[in-house]
Formats: sequence, structure tokens, C-alpha cells
Amino acid sequence: MFKIPRKQLILATFALISAFGLAGCLAKPKGSQNTNQSLNQNININTTPTTTEAIDTSDWQTYRNEEYGFEFRYPSGKVIRIQNNEIGIGRNDNEIKSEAQSLGYKYFGDVILKIFKNDNKLSVPSYYQNLEFNIFKDSTPSKILIGKNEVYQFFNVPGFVKANVYIVPLKNLIIEITEIDNVDYIKAVIKSLE
Repeated sequence: MFKIPRKQLILATFALISAFGLAGCLAKPKGSQNTNQSLNQNININTTPTTTEAIDTSDWQTYRNEEYGFEFRYPSGKVIRIQNNEIGIGRNDNEIKSEAQSLGYKYFGDVILKIFKNDNKLSVPSYYQNLEFNIFKDSTPSKILIGKNEVYQFFNVPGFVKANVYIVPLKNLIIEITEIDNVDYIKAVIKSLE
């Protein structure tokens, strides 16, 4: 079995984070389109709510974003980092490996939320059709409920390293959540989005 050296894996992870950040910075919806536009998408629909009861969230902190009008809860001991329309949830600076920093990369988080305004109230697939990086083009998501949130779930999205991506339409927003490391708290964070 092919094994990737640790240094290359860290380098690839940070390159993926940078690539998603760059794609998001460059991605702007093209002019307004019909909100009822029909797309030929094969989306697996599973309306069975997923559970997050195994995780105790009683001591979690709340992050509120006044600019976009939403909030979510995240584990105590994790750090929030904000840059433009991205929010990183991750380890504190003392937990970050100096190896990545020695390579010149800045750690942003194990989970990254990218916020898009969807003032035209397009469906999620329609909205992504208008972006330079259209995750729906090459991948087919499952559509699930996490708490009260409808979520498009993509597993092993190809890139420098494979990542899981969750897309949550919320009010006039589309929140794209990239899970760089498999973290046990991702669904509890999504469930708390409001």
C-alpha cells in the first residue's frame, strides 16, 4: 500500500486549504438567474435525521456573526479564526505542529466554514452552477437532515487531499463547511447552525 510521508501530507493539507480559500475568493455568482431553474442532478435524498446525541455540547461556546446573521456552537478548547468570509474551527496555537509552520504554511482550522450570500434565493445546485468552482459538477451529494438543517453531504472530495464537504442553506446564506480532518464534532456544529 502506498504511504504518503507525513511532511508531504501536511503540505498537501495546507495546499488544499489554500486552494479552497482561493477558489472561494475568486468565486462570484454570475448575474441573477431564475430561482426555479431546474437542474438535472442525481441527489440521493435521505430525510432521516442524523443524530449527534453521543457528543456532550453542554460546555460548548457560541460563535455569532452579526454581519451575516447566524450563529453556531463549537467545542470548548477550540479556536475560531476569521478571514474575510471564512471561519476556521481548530486547535489552538500550542497544539499546531511546528513542522507545518516551518514549511511556511499558516494553520487555519480542521473545519472551515465559507459563507456565501444567496440574496436571489437560488437552490444550492443552481447557486453553485454560477461559481467557478462547482462542486456539483464532478460529485454527487447525499441530501440529509442534521437537526433541522437540510445538508448536501459530499464525501472524499478530490483535491490535494480528500476532504468531506457539507453545504447548508440557511436563511439568505449558503454555508459550505469543509472538514479537513475527520472530526467527531462536525455534525453537532452543523446541527447548532441557526
